Amino acid sequence: MDPTGAAGLQYDPMVGTSGSQYAPNFGAARAQYDPSIRAAGLQYDPSTRAAGSMKPAQAAGPASSLGSALLGEAINWLGVPYGGAGVTCTGFVAAVYEKFGYSLSLSEAGQLGAVGSLNSGSPPPGSIAFWSEDGSGMPTHVGIGAGGGMVVDANIVGGMVKQTPYDIVPGYMGWGFPA
Repeated sequence: MDPTGAAGLQYDPMVGTSGSQYAPNFGAARAQYDPSIRAAGLQYDPSTRAAGSMKPAQAAGPASSLGSALLGEAINWLGVPYGGAGVTCTGFVAAVYEKFGYSLSLSEAGQLGAVGSLNSGSPPPGSIAFWSEDGSGMPTHVGIGAGGGMVVDANIVGGMVKQTPYDIVPGYMGWGFPA
Protein backbone atom coordinates (compact mmCIF):
# COMPACT_ATOMS: atom_id res chain seq x y z
CA MET A 1 0.00 0.00 0.00
CA ASP A 2 1.23 3.50 -0.85
CA PRO A 3 1.72 5.24 2.52
CA THR A 4 1.06 8.71 1.13
CA GLY A 5 -1.85 8.09 -1.24
CA ALA A 6 -3.15 10.44 -3.89
CA ALA A 7 -4.61 12.89 -1.37
CA GLY A 8 -1.27 13.55 0.36
CA LEU A 9 -2.09 11.44 3.43
CA GLN A 10 0.30 9.70 5.76
CA TYR A 11 -0.28 6.51 7.71
CA ASP A 12 -0.44 7.28 11.43
CA PRO A 13 -1.06 4.35 13.79
CA MET A 14 -1.97 6.79 16.59
CA VAL A 15 -5.12 7.78 14.71
CA GLY A 16 -6.44 4.22 14.97
CA THR A 17 -8.30 5.11 18.15
CA SER A 18 -10.66 7.27 16.13
CA GLY A 19 -11.46 4.57 13.60
CA SER A 20 -9.07 5.78 10.91
CA GLN A 21 -5.53 4.83 10.00
CA TYR A 22 -4.88 8.01 8.04
CA ALA A 23 -3.96 11.40 9.35
CA PRO A 24 -3.74 14.40 7.09
CA ASN A 25 -0.31 15.82 6.43
CA PHE A 26 0.31 19.40 5.47
CA GLY A 27 0.48 18.63 1.76
CA ALA A 28 -2.03 18.30 -1.04
CA ALA A 29 -5.11 17.63 1.12
CA ARG A 30 -4.56 20.78 3.15
CA ALA A 31 -4.18 22.91 0.03
CA GLN A 32 -7.81 22.22 -0.91
CA TYR A 33 -9.24 24.68 1.61
CA ASP A 34 -9.52 28.47 1.57
CA PRO A 35 -6.65 29.87 3.71
CA SER A 36 -8.84 32.82 4.69
CA ILE A 37 -10.72 30.46 7.03
CA ARG A 38 -7.62 30.37 9.23
CA ALA A 39 -7.29 34.16 9.41
CA ALA A 40 -8.89 34.31 12.87
CA GLY A 41 -5.87 32.59 14.47
CA LEU A 42 -6.15 28.98 15.48
CA GLN A 43 -4.11 28.65 18.65
CA TYR A 44 -5.79 26.64 21.39
CA ASP A 45 -6.65 28.88 24.33
CA PRO A 46 -7.33 26.93 27.55
CA SER A 47 -9.09 29.96 29.02
CA THR A 48 -12.04 29.27 26.70
CA ARG A 49 -12.95 26.19 28.74
CA ALA A 50 -15.04 26.34 31.89
CA ALA A 51 -13.25 25.11 35.01
CA GLY A 52 -13.75 21.37 35.46
CA SER A 53 -15.65 21.08 32.21
CA MET A 54 -14.95 20.29 28.59
CA LYS A 55 -17.60 22.78 27.45
CA PRO A 56 -16.49 26.13 26.07
CA ALA A 57 -16.99 28.84 28.68
CA GLN A 58 -18.78 30.96 26.10
CA ALA A 59 -20.98 30.08 23.18
CA ALA A 60 -18.35 29.25 20.60
CA GLY A 61 -18.92 31.19 17.45
CA PRO A 62 -16.83 32.94 14.82
CA ALA A 63 -14.80 34.80 17.49
CA SER A 64 -14.18 31.73 19.69
CA SER A 65 -10.58 30.55 19.74
CA LEU A 66 -11.66 27.00 20.66
CA GLY A 67 -14.18 26.91 17.80
CA SER A 68 -11.52 28.22 15.43
CA ALA A 69 -9.00 25.66 16.65
CA LEU A 70 -11.51 22.84 16.16
CA LEU A 71 -12.23 24.10 12.65
CA GLY A 72 -8.51 24.31 11.92
CA GLU A 73 -8.09 20.66 12.90
CA ALA A 74 -11.14 19.70 10.80
CA ILE A 75 -9.68 21.47 7.78
CA ASN A 76 -6.49 19.44 8.15
CA TRP A 77 -8.63 16.39 7.31
CA LEU A 78 -9.84 17.67 3.92
CA GLY A 79 -9.34 15.02 1.27
CA VAL A 80 -9.20 12.04 3.65
CA PRO A 81 -11.20 9.20 2.05
CA TYR A 82 -14.62 8.22 3.40
CA GLY A 83 -15.06 4.72 4.89
CA GLY A 84 -12.87 1.69 4.26
CA ALA A 85 -9.29 2.81 4.85
CA GLY A 86 -10.56 6.33 5.56
CA VAL A 87 -12.96 7.77 8.11
CA THR A 88 -16.72 7.87 8.74
CA CYS A 89 -18.63 11.03 9.65
CA THR A 90 -18.68 10.18 13.37
CA GLY A 91 -15.07 8.96 13.37
CA PHE A 92 -14.00 12.23 11.77
CA VAL A 93 -15.84 14.36 14.35
CA ALA A 94 -14.54 12.22 17.25
CA ALA A 95 -10.94 12.42 15.96
CA VAL A 96 -11.07 16.22 15.62
CA TYR A 97 -12.50 16.68 19.11
CA GLU A 98 -10.09 14.11 20.58
CA LYS A 99 -7.20 16.51 19.82
CA PHE A 100 -8.77 18.90 22.35
CA GLY A 101 -9.41 16.40 25.14
CA TYR A 102 -12.93 15.29 24.27
CA SER A 103 -13.91 11.63 24.17
CA LEU A 104 -16.91 11.31 21.86
CA SER A 105 -18.93 8.27 20.85
CA LEU A 106 -18.56 6.86 17.36
CA SER A 107 -22.34 7.00 16.85
CA GLU A 108 -24.49 9.93 15.77
CA ALA A 109 -26.88 9.37 18.70
CA GLY A 110 -23.97 9.25 21.14
CA GLN A 111 -22.56 12.50 19.81
CA LEU A 112 -26.00 14.12 20.05
CA GLY A 113 -26.18 12.93 23.66
CA ALA A 114 -22.83 14.63 24.35
CA VAL A 115 -24.17 17.89 22.90
CA GLY A 116 -27.61 17.85 24.50
CA SER A 117 -29.82 20.58 23.07
CA LEU A 118 -29.36 21.86 19.52
CA ASN A 119 -29.27 25.40 18.21
CA SER A 120 -30.84 26.36 14.89
CA GLY A 121 -29.24 28.13 11.96
CA SER A 122 -25.82 28.02 10.41
CA PRO A 123 -23.34 26.05 12.54
CA PRO A 124 -20.50 28.24 13.89
CA PRO A 125 -16.85 27.19 13.57
CA GLY A 126 -16.01 24.03 15.48
CA SER A 127 -19.58 23.11 16.40
CA ILE A 128 -21.02 19.66 15.69
CA ALA A 129 -23.81 19.79 13.10
CA PHE A 130 -26.48 17.06 12.96
CA TRP A 131 -28.78 15.75 10.22
CA SER A 132 -31.63 13.24 10.21
CA GLU A 133 -31.50 12.24 6.56
CA ASP A 134 -34.24 9.63 6.92
CA GLY A 135 -36.71 11.96 8.66
CA SER A 136 -36.81 9.83 11.82
CA GLY A 137 -35.76 12.69 14.09
CA MET A 138 -32.67 10.71 15.11
CA PRO A 139 -29.32 11.86 13.72
CA THR A 140 -27.93 9.91 10.79
CA HIS A 141 -25.06 12.23 9.86
CA VAL A 142 -22.69 14.67 11.60
CA GLY A 143 -20.13 17.25 10.55
CA ILE A 144 -18.17 20.19 11.95
CA GLY A 145 -19.36 23.75 11.50
CA ALA A 146 -17.10 26.00 9.44
CA GLY A 147 -19.10 29.23 9.74
CA GLY A 148 -20.54 31.19 6.84
CA GLY A 149 -23.14 28.51 6.13
CA MET A 150 -20.52 25.79 5.60
CA VAL A 151 -19.55 22.51 7.29
CA VAL A 152 -16.64 20.10 7.00
CA ASP A 153 -17.90 16.53 6.87
CA ALA A 154 -17.05 13.00 5.80
CA ASN A 155 -19.84 11.78 3.57
CA ILE A 156 -20.29 8.92 1.16
CA VAL A 157 -21.41 11.53 -1.38
CA GLY A 158 -18.10 12.80 -2.71
CA GLY A 159 -16.24 9.98 -0.98
CA MET A 160 -14.01 12.10 1.27
CA VAL A 161 -13.83 14.76 3.94
CA LYS A 162 -14.89 17.98 2.23
CA GLN A 163 -16.37 21.40 2.87
CA THR A 164 -19.98 21.94 1.75
CA PRO A 165 -22.97 24.17 2.54
CA TYR A 166 -24.69 22.87 5.70
CA ASP A 167 -28.12 22.99 4.09
CA ILE A 168 -27.18 20.85 1.08
CA VAL A 169 -27.66 17.67 3.14
CA PRO A 170 -31.38 17.03 3.77
CA GLY A 171 -32.81 16.82 7.30
CA TYR A 172 -30.63 19.40 9.05
CA MET A 173 -31.39 19.26 12.79
CA GLY A 174 -29.09 21.93 14.23
CA TRP A 175 -25.74 22.32 15.94
CA GLY A 176 -24.13 22.30 19.38
CA PHE A 177 -20.96 21.84 21.39
CA PRO A 178 -20.32 18.91 23.78
CA ALA A 179 -21.01 19.62 27.44
